[in-house]
Amino acid sequence: MWECMVNYIPMNIAPNLITVSGLLLVMFGLSAMLWEDPTMTEQVSTWIYVYLATALFIYQTLDSLDGKQARRTGSSSVLGELFDHGCDAVVSLLLAIIICHVCSYGASIATGICISFQFGIFTVFTFEKRFTYVLRTSIGEFGTIEMHYIYMLFILLRAYFGPDFATADVEFLSSLFHFSFNVQNIMSIIGLFTLLNGV
Repeated sequence: MWECMVNYIPMNIAPNLITVSGLLLVMFGLSAMLWEDPTMTEQVSTWIYVYLATALFIYQTLDSLDGKQARRTGSSSVLGELFDHGCDAVVSLLLAIIICHVCSYGASIATGICISFQFGIFTVFTFEKRFTYVLRTSIGEFGTIEMHYIYMLFILLRAYFGPDFATADVEFLSSLFHFSFNVQNIMSIIGLFTLLNGV
């Protein structure tokens, strides 16, 4: 999809403009969410959830296109790569805050853990790249894009089910594993699994 889409971007569009556009979209959505619910525990307007899921999809698309545009226009540089990773680091923090709202963590230790997982994963993979010159963005077939799809799904489910979505019991998983499974637990397990596989 991205190989096809990059051909529709005008040659005079700078890759860094593509990168920062995606970042600004996510920042606007997070700002609107925090404006309506600074506690990160209440329901916000449905349009904000739809906007956040859409902004995340557009962000990941633009993030995939910026490097292709740089190579296509012959403007690849180490500074551009640094700028791209810097924007990714900021969006990682923004996504962690959004997921803390989706999971109704509020001002709690769980919020700190969620943000630490997100930054821990990003830091481990970036540190690894420093020595291997390869940036892993996946563990096997499961990677950043797939995680973004899970985030988008959870954001839209939160819009539909409301604040109870985060703590509602997922009965088939709970009965299968004899452990109380809800969205808060699932997000913690996914974060821990990803961080441990990164290490």
